[in-house]
Amino acid sequence: MPSKSLDLDVLSIIFEYLLLMHAKDSESHPSVASYLMSLSETCRVLRMAAMPIIFREGHNWKMVISEGLLRQVSPSDAMWPSTVWQYIRKLHVHDFDEGGEAINLSPLVLVLPKLPAVKHIRFQLRNRPPADLLLASSLILSVDTVEFHTARFDGPSLACCFARWSHLRSLAIFIDLYRKEDLNLGEEFENIRCILQTLAGNLGELEISGDLVGMLTLSAISWPYLRKLVLTDHIPFGETIPLTTMVVHMPSLRILALNFTAVITWKDYDPIIFCFHAENTPSPPLSSVLPDLRVLSISNALPEDPIFQQLPPNLEVLRLLALRDPLRRNENLQQPWYGYSTLNEAAAFRVIQIAGGFPLVELALNLEKAPSPAILQAIAASCPSLRILELEAWRHEINDRESQYSIASLIQPLVQLQHLRDLRLSLELGHHVDSGYRIFPMFRVNIKRRMNAAAQQFAEGLPQLHYIGFSFWNNYTFDGLTRHLIWYWCGIFRGRPEEPPVVKFLKYL
Repeated sequence: MPSKSLDLDVLSIIFEYLLLMHAKDSESHPSVASYLMSLSETCRVLRMAAMPIIFREGHNWKMVISEGLLRQVSPSDAMWPSTVWQYIRKLHVHDFDEGGEAINLSPLVLVLPKLPAVKHIRFQLRNRPPADLLLASSLILSVDTVEFHTARFDGPSLACCFARWSHLRSLAIFIDLYRKEDLNLGEEFENIRCILQTLAGNLGELEISGDLVGMLTLSAISWPYLRKLVLTDHIPFGETIPLTTMVVHMPSLRILALNFTAVITWKDYDPIIFCFHAENTPSPPLSSVLPDLRVLSISNALPEDPIFQQLPPNLEVLRLLALRDPLRRNENLQQPWYGYSTLNEAAAFRVIQIAGGFPLVELALNLEKAPSPAILQAIAASCPSLRILELEAWRHEINDRESQYSIASLIQPLVQLQHLRDLRLSLELGHHVDSGYRIFPMFRVNIKRRMNAAAQQFAEGLPQLHYIGFSFWNNYTFDGLTRHLIWYWCGIFRGRPEEPPVVKFLKYL
């Protein structure tokens, strides 16, 4: 069939499928759609269909082949030809390239106001965000989402620049693992407070490091439209107040994630109780302050925290995690941790029983040990409507044991979860590494062979499953992930009923 007889929407779907099948990490490889370029040059119809895909993400750097490797370099000419401006939807902005050379942001500042369709800007900056860059970005009225990664916010206030972003709906600010020694934390803390105060009236989503904001700051600001709040990294500085006090001015909140990481020994932080009565002042239960909350994620909560008795009645997603600071290079794998809270067997059964009182479609638990058939049976009985189940074992990366349970015994309790589509487990499959290949995950062929075999068994035993994943030790920030444990995530493809399902590795999560 001639290509020009195909509808543009059909061609776009075909190109999207090609992208999906051959996708690479767009942050490391901005030329992810470059192979479509040759195809787009064959005729006008294909070019019209391919252009929005090829140029939907823009980068203020170029990629060149140097010594056989793909490297970032700062562009020396104009950013992009004006013919592609209309297609750019997401913009990636760095101020340094991979070689440590500063990227000249002046060409970008000139072009930004001329980009009519950008909705999402992702800044990854080593330095303070330049005021002229922020002001130029604010002139793109279509932008509703902005992320800052690894930036610093000390120095002169930038609140007047952020005030121009009255159309912003989603803001994310993350810190770097290693922060500069000359950073003025007091200035940064105050500047972030002013930025949040400026934007709070319109924000619908906020994701921010707990190192940058205090609980009292969040409680003192009115957030009339905030539907999603995610706190990452460490427990906020300053006075600890009841969670219900912190969110009292967030009436629209539907998603709340307190994803605090446990810290290495020299910091010596203790877990906190999230729900408690302040001195001489009883605190209302979470269910009365946020009755419409649908998603709750908590990391390193103590099992005895009263929050588990105050969960809102319509909760659909409950994630009880035990996140950790990323393990730095040359640190002992057996490093002890402070402020790291997981669920022992008794606590796990208690939480599972509580979870049964809510219409959950997703449940995630961090367990002291790899999940047993008894734990899986309790979950299946309490939460029959689950679509996503994630069970991670404490310090699974140092567990080289073979499971005492057969795969079949782990599958059997899950058969009754007819709605289950995505299953992720810490499965005891022996050694995580192969001799001589301790660094790069892609070379661990033996553990991958065992995971693939287990995935095939789960796929055959649970016909309702679409995805299956297993915990995988990540000691090299593989695929840009910095967690100790990541998920080796596979898709399950089913053909005719008489044919066995096909399991294919998709990516690391």
